[in-house]
Amino acid sequence: MGAVQSRSDAASWQIGPLTTYADPQAMAGWLEHAEPGQQIVYATGPLLGDHPAVKLARNWQAKGAVHLFQRKAGRANCTDYCAEKRPKAGTDMPRAARGKDVRRELSALARHLRSLAAAGKPCPSFAAIAAALELPRGNRGRRRAQYLLGLLESEGRVRIDRSDARNPKIEIPRTRNRSGG
Repeated sequence: MGAVQSRSDAASWQIGPLTTYADPQAMAGWLEHAEPGQQIVYATGPLLGDHPAVKLARNWQAKGAVHLFQRKAGRANCTDYCAEKRPKAGTDMPRAARGKDVRRELSALARHLRSLAAAGKPCPSFAAIAAALELPRGNRGRRRAQYLLGLLESEGRVRIDRSDARNPKIEIPRTRNRSGG
């Protein structure tokens, strides 16, 4: 029988970077040609590092070109870090988003977020928004909630401070006349 190794005899090793990132040049091409509402995964893994793809995505968000969000990836303990292209300010909403239902849903979401912000509560998850607005259950409702929140943000009616990913803060701009909803 062989000798039993002690901890000091065992080889030490490190796990390398587990997150994969999109090519920033390919991301720039995507943003140029993508339609509002289209999405890209710019990183996948357990942790989001300080990679040029991350810096580019955050820069786009700061300029209002995209909405950044996360979703569970297909691999265990991994997250997809995604960007969704927003419509340019002053442009028409997509045909599918026109109509009374969207305006009604946006008004209801704006009221809901204002009440949460007044109470000092964090921004709810897409699933919680879908439930509050009585949207369909499951992925369809979550995606609709994500879309509606993105519209409110692109219209400047609400801002979500995502610097603390576990506790995103709702900010309601004071300059807007809220008498219309």
